[in-house]
Amino acid sequence: MSSPLQALEQPTPAVSFFRWNQELPDLAEQYGGNQPFPHIYLRDFLDPGMARRMELEFPKPDTAAWTQYKHHNENKLGLAKSDLFPPSVREAVQELNSPDFVSWLSELTGIPGLMPDPSLEGGGLHQSARGGFLNIHTDFSMHHYHKNWRRRVNLILYLNKGWQEAWGGAIEFWETSMRRCVAKYPPLLNHAVRARAWRFTITPSSMMANRWCVRPITGPAHRMACDKLP
Repeated sequence: MSSPLQALEQPTPAVSFFRWNQELPDLAEQYGGNQPFPHIYLRDFLDPGMARRMELEFPKPDTAAWTQYKHHNENKLGLAKSDLFPPSVREAVQELNSPDFVSWLSELTGIPGLMPDPSLEGGGLHQSARGGFLNIHTDFSMHHYHKNWRRRVNLILYLNKGWQEAWGGAIEFWETSMRRCVAKYPPLLNHAVRARAWRFTITPSSMMANRWCVRPITGPAHRMACDKLP
């Protein structure tokens, strides 16, 4: 008897450009109009078979390749070395960093000249077990190794089959004043969030920017793959 993974081994493109190109004008309008900053939540983002393979192959929390991030602002695992990704995840990440997809992303966001970051600095795979969280924060805008690069777009793809709302783990976008959450999305399998990575003004004492967080998780492991485009 074949395993579920073996039944899904037929290669297929991760992204349906035919579908997303047809919807691009409407999606661009939604992206630009969403608050508290430009972003969009897309359902069934990748080919369903590809998303299922990625979910099945996603590294377990006890895999040695993970880096543990645990302090008062976060409790999660991260993995940015693409040579350690499972085959389906590596294939999808390569396609999401391809010239065709980055060009489509530029049209969606209205940001010309986007380019991928092969090092996946700040991106890659992320996973939180029960009790994991990511507090309200502002993403870094400068690349750690390319000082003339600026992060412009985040793409987060969730890989959580059968996720229940009661388990938490939703991503929240907060207004700059920190008074309220403006938008909130659940981490469902094959659902993606694209968001403008930063928008800030410099004041004498601080840098003000849009903030987001992931609420504490009370269910099983919470999985996502993340791209950051300068």
